[in-house]
Amino acid sequence: MSETRGERLIRILASGITKTQGSDSLNRLAKLLVVGNMAKKGFADKRNSDLDELFKSSCVFCGHFNVLVRFSNLSEVGRFTWDFASGNVVGKSTGEDTYISSKGRHSKWVGEGAEKNWEAANITGLVLVGLDAEDNPRFYLLTRDQFLALDTDRVIIRPNEHPDWEAAWDGLQLEQNFSSMFGS
Repeated sequence: MSETRGERLIRILASGITKTQGSDSLNRLAKLLVVGNMAKKGFADKRNSDLDELFKSSCVFCGHFNVLVRFSNLSEVGRFTWDFASGNVVGKSTGEDTYISSKGRHSKWVGEGAEKNWEAANITGLVLVGLDAEDNPRFYLLTRDQFLALDTDRVIIRPNEHPDWEAAWDGLQLEQNFSSMFGS
């Protein structure tokens, strides 16, 4: 699978900006894209202003709620793939805050008992960011319950397969609150 010039540039920028490598740098860059898109909607949450803290956080802050964010480039076969687990270990529990997904991979966000991690971080949604064939970011919004109902540690879709997820992000109205205005 060959990397396009746009994908290479995104990877280099993500690595340089986030000071990390691989999918971690791309997921951190996706957080910046989500924050920037929220700003276009006229919304800013001061808790997203400190990049080091934003990158350490498992989510992007959106006023009254938080969203988990993942990044994907469009593949050569025309699909986005967002991953929520790692490894190939099969078993029951991996510790206090990670679980084995139905595919046998470690995940904090899917699998038996993972819902407590969503609740502990007040994460009520998920934004999937995909870079399409023209190198434009596309945003897909799912609620926590929609995502958990998928019962998968990897979401794979074609760009226009879920227009309702894109419409959910496009139509999202974000409200300022004390925390979002003052970063507390």
